[in-house]
Amino acid sequence: MIAKEDIKTGETLVVEEPYASCLLPEKFGTNCQHCLKRLPFTPVACDQCSSAVFCSTTCQKSALSTYHRYECKFMDLLIGSGMSILSFIALRMITQNSFEYFKDFDQPKHPFQKIFSLEGHGNRRSGKDYFHRTLTSLFLVFILKKSGYFSPAENGPITDSQALTDSEILISRVLLKSLQVLQFNAHEIYETVFKTQHHFPSAKINYVGVGIYPTVALFNHDCYPAVTRYFSGPNIIIKSLRPLKANEMVAENYGMVYNRKKLIDRQKILSARYWFQCQCQACVEDWPLTEALDAYPLRIRCSNQKCKKTIVTMKNSESSTKKIEKKKCGSCQSVSNITEIKQKISNLDEMFYRGIEQMNSSCFREAIESLKTYSDQMHELIEPPYKLVTLSHEALRNCWSLSGNNWIIPEKIDPTKS
Repeated sequence: MIAKEDIKTGETLVVEEPYASCLLPEKFGTNCQHCLKRLPFTPVACDQCSSAVFCSTTCQKSALSTYHRYECKFMDLLIGSGMSILSFIALRMITQNSFEYFKDFDQPKHPFQKIFSLEGHGNRRSGKDYFHRTLTSLFLVFILKKSGYFSPAENGPITDSQALTDSEILISRVLLKSLQVLQFNAHEIYETVFKTQHHFPSAKINYVGVGIYPTVALFNHDCYPAVTRYFSGPNIIIKSLRPLKANEMVAENYGMVYNRKKLIDRQKILSARYWFQCQCQACVEDWPLTEALDAYPLRIRCSNQKCKKTIVTMKNSESSTKKIEKKKCGSCQSVSNITEIKQKISNLDEMFYRGIEQMNSSCFREAIESLKTYSDQMHELIEPPYKLVTLSHEALRNCWSLSGNNWIIPEKIDPTKS
């Protein structure tokens, strides 16, 4: 993903429905099977199985008219098989559509090509990996066959000698490719849980499901991400955390933010899960964790806007004589008034603290505006990392989470009190 034009902090870049989404089995009793939102006190159940519960009759009807009529009778078997949530969503990608939908899936303009064209690293997989995924695909095809997904002529009994039909082979191909693509492109869907209303120190991320988003899947990773994401039901919302220039890469984060995990840990996790070694600026320069950022040098952008270089200085290098500090850029030879720029940074830092105060006072709109302005103006003056800028991004994530899936833990009722 590349920025077509300049982007400011706080812009909504993507709002996307999932191509398919699934609720985690352990959340079947707390969240809606269809929209993944928290269940009300009076949920609506499936009248054929005890596994699926919905938040409304609207969600129930949507599920029963598509995928759930095929999954319903086999939900216990699917869960008992121990298959991964990615296998569940691969099945859901099939059951939410009719077989007719997939007949021409390999044609360039077919909607499924948005999924089929995503990276699955098929040429890097071992024979053992393919064997395992092929068995999973066949298991799911047999479930589909027994559930009546295929035409009546193909939904007969399964025997040891029976070969797969052309229709079953086609769906097997779709499933096998989906299982590869989902490994690297699926997103975990979450809600933010609060112990008490708007109490961010106690807030925790609670994963409730998994979705595949063809557009958002195109975003690359950066340990200092340009965007953040949150969810409204199963829909994903992408907002910018910092300003970007036209033609800059717009990167999200795959769960490894530089100030929360050390370089060696980030590299291990990203390499194991996503099969790449991150070469973002934070990794190449080995940026420090939050607690060590105060001692990191201040990198001031050259006053010549055409120059891309920075002037490195220390945050507390102001002399006791109050002498104006000026430095010459080693690249373009332009002179920058470091003392003046540090004063601007100090003034902007006050805006950050004001935004945090507004946030703690539940004035979230005002807090968001303060933090957005702070991020934009600070990136004009300095190059990251800078502790308060990074913390401002975390604060923005918290504020925006209130617009998405969130839940406040109910107070326990004391039976001894009336």
